[in-house]
This record gives sequence, structure tokens and C-alpha cells, in this order.
Amino acid sequence: MTEPDAHPPAAPRPSLLAGAGMLVAVFAFSALWVVIAGGVLHLHSFFASFVFAWYWGVMDRMEFNRLAPALLGSLVGVALAWQLNYLSAHYGAHGLAAGVAIIAVAVFIQFMQWAPMLVNLGGMLLLAILTAPQFTHTNFMDVGETIAASAVYLSVLVFIIKRIMAARAKA
Repeated sequence: MTEPDAHPPAAPRPSLLAGAGMLVAVFAFSALWVVIAGGVLHLHSFFASFVFAWYWGVMDRMEFNRLAPALLGSLVGVALAWQLNYLSAHYGAHGLAAGVAIIAVAVFIQFMQWAPMLVNLGGMLLLAILTAPQFTHTNFMDVGETIAASAVYLSVLVFIIKRIMAARAKA
């Protein structure tokens, strides 16, 4: 038996002009994020912030009641990838086995939905990405900081946009 979808029905498809406007807005706010995160905060893991933005935006539809699980789950995913990297680099095959065992426990917890605030699909997405060989030398602290900062940036941005949209709907 499947659970009913907790998300509201999808919004109607936008017009061509509205879609183009959204695309321009996404690129403009993404560029602003890169300037703020890179230039002001000196963060570098933009890919992780965009994965987080995609997950919260597409999977959780930027609902504020889903922000904390998306953020915490993402950070747990980063921590799981870090521990696998650290243990295997410092303890060889034994460390790799321990790291994989920890991940297996986390995956089981996610399957069982015992801690959905912390261990969820957002975390599993980042874990899958960050355990790819290309990310062996990743600065995991920067990844976590970039995700956390992007959550603040996105939540402020989405709050403002939702207020503007609500005001326009009233008018």
C-alpha cells in the first residue's frame, strides 16, 4: 500500500513568457548567490547548494515546513560521505568497511523512516553524489557551510517572492 502524496497538486503549466521570465529569474538569483557565497562568504561548493536548491524546490516545492528536514538531511548526507572518505583514507580497507557499515545503517534508518528529519532522500542524494570518485578530495566542511548558507539565502528569497505573489493575488 502506498501513502497518499503529501504534496499539493502541481501548479498549471506557465505560459511561454512566464516560463522565460522564471528562467531569467532563476539565473539572476543563482548568479547573485555565487557572488554572495563566493565573494562575501568565501564559500566554494556551489554544486552542493544547487543540489540542495533543486531538492527543496522540486521535491519539497519550497514549502517552509519541509526546509528543516531538507537542510538537516542534506547535512547528514554530507557527514556520511565525509566519514566514508575519512575512514577509508586513514584506516584503509578496515576503515572503508566501517564507513560502508555506517552508511548501511543510515540507509536502513531511511528505509524504515525512523528519523525522517535527519535521514531522508535529500541526504541520500548528497551522499550518492559526494561518494563519487571525483569528490575524494572535497572540502566537506565547505560543502556543509555552503548548503547551510544557501538554505538561509533561499528561504529569505522564497519568503520575499511568496509575499510579493500573495500581494499581487490580492490586488
